[in-house]
Amino acid sequence: MSEYEDLSELETITGASEGKWFSPPSPRTGRPLKASWLIYGTDSAEVRKHAVDGVRIKGVQDDDPEALRMKRYDFTAHLVGDWKDTEWEKQPIPFSHSEVVKLFMKCPWLADWVNEIATDRANFLPPVSQA
Repeated sequence: MSEYEDLSELETITGASEGKWFSPPSPRTGRPLKASWLIYGTDSAEVRKHAVDGVRIKGVQDDDPEALRMKRYDFTAHLVGDWKDTEWEKQPIPFSHSEVVKLFMKCPWLADWVNEIATDRANFLPPVSQA
């Protein structure tokens, strides 16, 4: 027997476009770090603006893995809308697209984490109504 759900309760574009705050987990312990990042979902308007470049990877040869990696980091950085308490060597990092890309270059696991959060549509569902 199937479960009935009003499909409006499964709409993800609004939540994905507003984004949600998440704390990256430490790759050492798995516990959340002090930092908090605003992550957009892959259904968001922000992501759709950049999706064509991310899919096509214009001007990049398939045999250039470094260029592909940089293009991936650039695209993934568009999934990050802001951050708080993000530091490098105990100094705060001001938020910008280029700083996100630089951080992905130093900590590739962060790019993987952002992609994991952004592609899980359950993270961007509206709250369940109590009917």
